[in-house]
Amino acid sequence: MSGTRTQPAQDLDSPWPAFLDLLDLDPRRALEELHTFAWKLSEARPPAVLRSLDLADRQDRIADLVLSCFQDDFRRLRKYQNVGKPFAAWLSTVLMRQVVSWLRSRRPVDELTDAVGAFEGDHPLGLTGRVVDCLNRCLGRMTEKCQLYLTCAADGMKPREIVLLLGLPDGENKRVSDDLRHCMRRLREMLLAEGLDPEEVA
Repeated sequence: MSGTRTQPAQDLDSPWPAFLDLLDLDPRRALEELHTFAWKLSEARPPAVLRSLDLADRQDRIADLVLSCFQDDFRRLRKYQNVGKPFAAWLSTVLMRQVVSWLRSRRPVDELTDAVGAFEGDHPLGLTGRVVDCLNRCLGRMTEKCQLYLTCAADGMKPREIVLLLGLPDGENKRVSDDLRHCMRRLREMLLAEGLDPEEVA
């Protein structure tokens, strides 16, 4: 968007970016600064799934995020609560969920299977079509939470980093670690139920 003011890099660590005070006073400027903030976030601290996209798709996903915030009269942004953590972590979670949903509906095999293949320690290009199809079916039946956790783990993120990214309360490392193990165990059970040996994926 033209005319967008450049924001200092430290704004990514702010729990309350200035544009949040402009939602009613100056919606157009708030929209422009949200776009600048979201694009800066995508370059400096992109969610794992966003890094797997090419530039055009990344731009589209940022534009979709900003447009969706504007179309609902900033209702999503108005729900944000300042609890002392970076606003960027909250927005990154919203963006990640949106991208995962987009990938699941349009490019599930290419992107989500890549993420799980990376987490299991093997390159997905080495998987057979049968394995890829099976993984895709299983991932499609998993909860959004599990898809998010698996995607984070595929990018090498530790539980404490997932806690920060998702804006969870301090001390949630163990719960996130337990939840991640549950998601991986559930995926293996689903693969077995499909008649696939999980070792074929590892």
